[in-house]
Amino acid sequence: MLHISEKDIYRDGTKIGWIEDTHVFAVSGNKVGYISGNDIFAISGTKAAYLSGDKLTRVGHDTPIHIEEVNKQVTGGTFSEIQRSATFVFFS
Repeated sequence: MLHISEKDIYRDGTKIGWIEDTHVFAVSGNKVGYISGNDIFAISGTKAAYLSGDKLTRVGHDTPIHIEEVNKQVTGGTFSEIQRSATFVFFS
């Protein structure tokens, strides 16, 4: 499970990354991806996932994930649904 505190992302109490606006970073400081509208992109520029209504679809996966499941896996904080979804995509 992932936990958000302010802009920081934690797993089991250890900081693993953070989000600044539309940019997602690993704890090393390396940018791992970014958000554009309802789309989530890897740092390479390839689309990793997108949010459509209440479902998150990861590229290469057949089954969309309901946003409720994302919210169970990414707790705390005040991230938007797309920011929570990006956290889920890059860190779970």
